[in-house]
Amino acid sequence: MKKKRQGALNVKFRGLIVLLALAVAGCAGGNDSGGTGSGPSASTPQATPTESAVPETGGASVPPSPSEATEPPAAVLNPESLSGLFGFADEQGTRLMALTDGMEPETAGAGELESYRLAIGEGGGQTLRIRYEKHQTRTEQDNGRQSSYNFDNMEGDIYTIEEGKATPNESYFLVSEEQFDVQALLPLKPSADRELPDEAAKKIAEAKGRAIEQGWLLAHARDGQRIYAVQYQRQGDDMLASLVWEDGERLVFLDYPAVYDEFSTWRVDDGAEISPDMFRFLFAARSADDEVVLGVQWLGAEGENLDIAASSEDRFETIGLSAGRYLSPI
Repeated sequence: MKKKRQGALNVKFRGLIVLLALAVAGCAGGNDSGGTGSGPSASTPQATPTESAVPETGGASVPPSPSEATEPPAAVLNPESLSGLFGFADEQGTRLMALTDGMEPETAGAGELESYRLAIGEGGGQTLRIRYEKHQTRTEQDNGRQSSYNFDNMEGDIYTIEEGKATPNESYFLVSEEQFDVQALLPLKPSADRELPDEAAKKIAEAKGRAIEQGWLLAHARDGQRIYAVQYQRQGDDMLASLVWEDGERLVFLDYPAVYDEFSTWRVDDGAEISPDMFRFLFAARSADDEVVLGVQWLGAEGENLDIAASSEDRFETIGLSAGRYLSPI
């Protein structure tokens, strides 16, 4: 009887142990997903969604998207405050002679001459850094020609080119860095095909109200603009030619009216005709409100006229910066 009681106690004890073991296993090995991997360790806490989405104060800022970023305003020239001198290069392209011989002494004093540190030319494709060197006096060998082969004999103010190299005998516009932001330049490339497109000829004739006698495409600008030269049909003794700046549908005219002369209408010995070889450009540059500033070289039989013109709506007007080079052959 005593052995039967002990056996029953042993069975109950073993059953209690089994139940206790099952309870412990259920607490330690539970997994909501039913997988076999262990859960995260208590010693390695994970960040909550809020912690991972919001950076701490003072952390790196998120850069704006391209649509949120704003572009800086385009550089422009102010023609009303623009000043400068014209000059030309020597035979080596290492010096420039400023055309100051016909100017009043107080017009360009030494301080102002020294402020000109840039020379712009070749359609805006050349930007040279320059430094004022000295005033040169005239020698007995001076023949009066403002050209590279007479450079060392004529009177004028000389600049040394510190960066870049000039095209020998080519003209340049000398300016200060404060007044001329080179980022405003619209470099011009001479046109290989000079034929005036029919569509452009029609637009120009309609805008001017005058038939075209002849015309040419002179140059392309970086942003797609074009420059044409046109001669209109003669009306009695009334003669007219224009340089035309085309920017999309917009046309801007720099007019050259003249009185008919069989031999010399616009320039000496021009035969009452203009030609595409008469015109080159020092530069083109943006001005405010989508206007443009143009440096024009107008070559004739005896010399070259140099002018700066600024646009306003459909017209160019010269702004008082001009000079001339006497180049007549000897």
